[in-house]
Amino acid sequence: MTFIDPGQLCLKTHGKVGTAEDIFAYVDFLGNETGLDGLIPVNLALIFEHFQIPKPNQKPLPGQQGLLLDARNGIMEYLG
Repeated sequence: MTFIDPGQLCLKTHGKVGTAEDIFAYVDFLGNETGLDGLIPVNLALIFEHFQIPKPNQKPLPGQQGLLLDARNGIMEYLG
């Protein structure tokens, strides 16, 4: 499996990042490249698969406070 850097690929087509609009263009780029085309919620697994990005490892977050539902897997929820 060869990792395809979506950031570098976007920079080749969009150019330098300088404003918030450029960040939105990157989000649009990811959606268009993977065929999501504005679908919400975004299926990150499709983006990982398309660009051959390894699935993130979930790690325990012991002692964390604030936004946390499951300390073992790092799934977040507002607890305030």
